[in-house]
Amino acid sequence: MNAYDHDGRIVVDVVRHPKMFVSEIPGPNEEGPTLDRWTIDLNAGKVFAERLDDRAQEFPRIDERLTGRRHRYGYSVAGELQAGGSIVYKFDFDSRRQASRLFGPGKGLSEFVFV
Repeated sequence: MNAYDHDGRIVVDVVRHPKMFVSEIPGPNEEGPTLDRWTIDLNAGKVFAERLDDRAQEFPRIDERLTGRRHRYGYSVAGELQAGGSIVYKFDFDSRRQASRLFGPGKGLSEFVFV
């Protein structure tokens, strides 16, 4: 999704796949990917992992104008395990609140961009 420096640490927000290419080479078709935050403390030599959203999701995005800088909102699309990928998720990193929008039957979402 994005990564940035904050108070001497590197913050990385990712959609994390628990396994990759284990059952299928063209995969990933293993367990559902989740939204996680990794905080890398270079001074302490440690990485802290935090699960932000355990719903299956993919195609993480932010407003590209914030790439490499602190962002408040992140967006992703429901993974194949939920509603056929017709839901967009919005995560507010400041309040830790989540919102979603269902686009309805017959709709399929993919990676999107801000315009």
